[in-house]
Amino acid sequence: MTLSPLRQGLKDLADFTIDAQFVQLYGGAVFNTQGEATPDYEHACAQLSAVITDALADLQAIQKNIPSF
Repeated sequence: MTLSPLRQGLKDLADFTIDAQFVQLYGGAVFNTQGEATPDYEHACAQLSAVITDALADLQAIQKNIPSF
């Protein structure tokens, strides 16, 4: 069997890579904060939640592209 690059799989992987970077960015902001909950903290929490949702969707898309034998 001949294998060739799967364009959609590569695109889904690239999307996940970008979302993973933002998970780290917002996760660091959320989990390293101490003190009172400020509007910036609440915004970071909302952004982290949204980007985790996107990252999970990216992982599901990647998984669908994995060939089964």
